[in-house]
Amino acid sequence: MRPFPDADLLLPAFQCWQNGTYQQPAAYCGDFPGFDALVDLIGGFSFDPGSIQYLGATQRFNESFLNYLQRFSFSADLDLCRPLEAEFCIRGPLIQVLLLKPVLELRFGSTLEACDPDELLLTPLFRAGKFVYQPD
Repeated sequence: MRPFPDADLLLPAFQCWQNGTYQQPAAYCGDFPGFDALVDLIGGFSFDPGSIQYLGATQRFNESFLNYLQRFSFSADLDLCRPLEAEFCIRGPLIQVLLLKPVLELRFGSTLEACDPDELLLTPLFRAGKFVYQPD
């Protein structure tokens, strides 16, 4: 299965790649789809060779961006927002957030919007490629 059924969903990530803002810190918050769903999604989130070929065939993306996608592994932080734990927050490089955002919106119906994580009480779920959640 292609992570992006429509190549247009990758355009915001590609634009930040092209203009050099892809490492800029970003934070987005959204509706929490459930722990198991996030574990499955983030644990296996990657671009298979067929997806890279499909995206290359659209001729919308340059080779360096496609190479980045081929090597992509999720390394942004993912947190539950307290006290309700009905929302989550993704924090990390802009490109990582922009790549995950449409997948969460399409797969889980989550609505993600820019947020200020300093205003939230957060419980860590995911750090440096590993789940770190410790239930109370």
